[in-house]
Amino acid sequence: MVVTNYFQIGNLSAPSSWIAFMVGVVLAYVAVRVRFGKPQGDRVADAFFTLVLVWKFSILLTDFKSVLRSPLAFIYFDGGTIGFFLGLLVIAVKVLWDWKKGRLSIRAMHALFTGAVIAQVLYQVMMVVLNDGEWVAQVVTVLFFGLFLFYFWLDSRNAKDMRSVIWLFMAVHLFVATVQPKGLAGAAFGATLVLGLFFWLFYAKGYRTVDEVEEHT
Repeated sequence: MVVTNYFQIGNLSAPSSWIAFMVGVVLAYVAVRVRFGKPQGDRVADAFFTLVLVWKFSILLTDFKSVLRSPLAFIYFDGGTIGFFLGLLVIAVKVLWDWKKGRLSIRAMHALFTGAVIAQVLYQVMMVVLNDGEWVAQVVTVLFFGLFLFYFWLDSRNAKDMRSVIWLFMAVHLFVATVQPKGLAGAAFGATLVLGLFFWLFYAKGYRTVDEVEEHT
């Protein structure tokens, strides 16, 4: 979905995408904390905080001239799509590092993936609520993402391997993206692909490692 509305928050005019993102992040944190407990909720919150920091401060790379003209550009602007994906890259590197050092369990990965899915789904739904658009795209977005979230919340409670859910998540977003204004070129769909493939590869490698350990014990 595209941004058609802006909202006044104090002296700041915030695009609907910012509000949708914050709602998705906050509710994703709450959901993870309810299902996985406070430690995993805090881990997901740290990941979101890292994403926002990198996204905001990446303006130093994408538009350094604006920062030189106005140091307060950090408050009003961000690194755009490039900065957002740079933030995802930083998180991915940190996750892989923690896993390599033995600081990350499969349960922690479940929590991170759950947070990512819920944040993305709620972001999509909130973008429909906060913006104007074609009714077909709005209905398809809310219906399919809503049904997926319902299924995911019920099915993932006892799931040991999320790989099948990951494929479904990407398939649902692929279908929804075909009726949205930006189509498959949208940054949100790109984020789902990046996150989906990252988690799928991690689960594939992670469970292979677990199996190898069990075979030798």
